Amino acid sequence: MAIHCRDEPVRASTVTQLAERRLPVEPVCTVLADLGLLDDDREDPQRAWIEKQLDGLPDQIRDEAAAWIGQLRDGGPRSRPRAAGTLRVYLRTMRPFLIECAAHYTTLRQVTSADLEKWVTSDPNTRHMRASAAGSLFRTLKARRLVFADPARRLPPARRHLPVPVPLPPDVEAQIGALAANNAGTRLVVALAGVHALTNSEITAVQLQDVALPEGRLRVRGDARPLDTFTAQAIAGYLRYRHRRWPRTANPHLIVTRLTCNGLSPADPGTVKRWLKGAATPAQLRQSRLLDEALASGGDPLILANMFGLAAQTSHARRRRRQAPSPSAWLPSPSRRGDGTSARPRGVARCDPVNELVLAAELGAGG
Repeated sequence: MAIHCRDEPVRASTVTQLAERRLPVEPVCTVLADLGLLDDDREDPQRAWIEKQLDGLPDQIRDEAAAWIGQLRDGGPRSRPRAAGTLRVYLRTMRPFLIECAAHYTTLRQVTSADLEKWVTSDPNTRHMRASAAGSLFRTLKARRLVFADPARRLPPARRHLPVPVPLPPDVEAQIGALAANNAGTRLVVALAGVHALTNSEITAVQLQDVALPEGRLRVRGDARPLDTFTAQAIAGYLRYRHRRWPRTANPHLIVTRLTCNGLSPADPGTVKRWLKGAATPAQLRQSRLLDEALASGGDPLILANMFGLAAQTSHARRRRRQAPSPSAWLPSPSRRGDGTSARPRGVARCDPVNELVLAAELGAGG
């Protein structure tokens, strides 16, 4: 800044040199942008990736695909911009079809419903995503009058099948327990994903104001949940670590990293996955917790929906997994009797505060 005059814009490429001294770059760019003094001359990595994906396509098909991508990225008069992850998944999904079209056609106007149906149904594992991406592409082109008709309208409905949850093997649970005993972040992830069944984004979205340790409450999605002893101790331990590592951070979120300690944004959801060091994923911990509660509650979808905020389809998926025979049902564990049945009464969960939610759900259903 010393070499710049007052009110002179600063190039973002100059600010990025702070990284060589291990100084934060994004917070400085944010402040300069708020002051109207940032000249962002950095190359857009997403645009470069899009150009690479469209490389080699005929000019007409390339322009049509670019119009669709622009709608996804920037939005339109009646649509909002889609998330960067959605754009990448859609373009990756449609790229093989665009390449196939380039071998036979010069424009997407020549694509027929039979072409789309053949491509969508050729892979049952990705049928749902293919149908969704193709529908998005041709709806956009039809709205912009780049095609005469929407061939995706006649696609047969492709219902998405939810994955069947499976319990964690005992050796993986032991490995996760050893990691949690020596790392405050891992212990926090185990508590929030393995006890309260939160997703990655829900874990990183938890703010300090959502945690009330004296009252023993945790607010998730606007609902207050009672805190069990393990989760309360895990949160308290992480808060002590957080204060030692970043004593002056103003970030309102519970989880803070070196990339977010100087800002106000939440941590990347991938952070909680890295804290488990490959032993398992937070999604697997969450699925194991949901399956355990389905076994304890007799597979009642209403209890699962009330306790964890699940949709009806997801609750029934857990119920089906509970009804399906599995060799893991006879694995010895502290919570099972010798005959393979659960040692807990039906409707009783692993933690006493959770039991209160189950009882409340049962009373509400009975009234």
